[in-house]
Amino acid sequence: MKTIKSQADIEDLKNLGYPQKVIDHINQYFQKVQDAYGEDYCPQDHGWIILLTEGDPLTYEGVDLISIIKEFVDLDYPSNIFDVLTVNNDFGMTFMLPNESWVGKELLEQLKTFQNYEGNISEL
Repeated sequence: MKTIKSQADIEDLKNLGYPQKVIDHINQYFQKVQDAYGEDYCPQDHGWIILLTEGDPLTYEGVDLISIIKEFVDLDYPSNIFDVLTVNNDFGMTFMLPNESWVGKELLEQLKTFQNYEGNISEL
């Protein structure tokens, strides 16, 4: 599990051996988050990105990701990563999960279904 709260965190991904297409996607998404909040962006107040990798628990603060209410789901095809946004008031947490079998059939089916749902927000 890798927490992304700053541009430096994204730069660290290079040193950890993440593929460039994954780093590019996270960088683009992070830029959208920063643009949405402007100069006032503060991860502790507004939220951050959590990149999950094989072996990480598929939970957050004791809650299974299947049970978390999802406001937005998208699959970035070049990086093969799902972006899963959860929102509570002004705080938004984005989980990034690879579209891979270790995530589990039930969660992957849920994400694919929600991604295609008409009410899903098309832009962050």
